[in-house]
Amino acid sequence: MKFQTGIAADAAMQQHDPGPGHPEQQARYTAVMNRLAASGLLEDLSPIAVRSARDDDLALVQDRKS
Repeated sequence: MKFQTGIAADAAMQQHDPGPGHPEQQARYTAVMNRLAASGLLEDLSPIAVRSARDDDLALVQDRKS
């Protein structure tokens, strides 16, 4: 059995801005994608389609807003 490593990435993710000091920074996304491309690893990854998170998805990791 052959396994593949996938990547779920979309340029729209660069628009996510959780605020200063948070590890999810726009520059981090760019740096990771650039490094994967420069190393040749990006072409070995299988793309995984992305979609916007639904309320039920978000509720798995954070409280629902009242």
